[in-house]
Amino acid sequence: MGNRPQAFKRVCRAAGISDFRFHDLRHTWTSWHEQRGTLLMVVQELGGWRSFKMVQRYAYLAPSHIAAHARAVNFLAKWQPEKKIAA
Repeated sequence: MGNRPQAFKRVCRAAGISDFRFHDLRHTWTSWHEQRGTLLMVVQELGGWRSFKMVQRYAYLAPSHIAAHARAVNFLAKWQPEKKIAA
């Protein structure tokens, strides 16, 4: 990996970022892939994880992304209550 870890530390220091490791970006990277529809099996291969369970630990989705899929099957929107006839 050469001098990359030191360069990353220097950049973080210059930006005033502390307590951060390059490895922390794996969570963001994995979530972005999942939010854009990349299959987790593909993300597993891209990220070099041996087990699917590890991919799931890194994959976090924004609630807005989950909500979009929840709205895909909205049977209640088509349901209309019966109209009562006034006597």
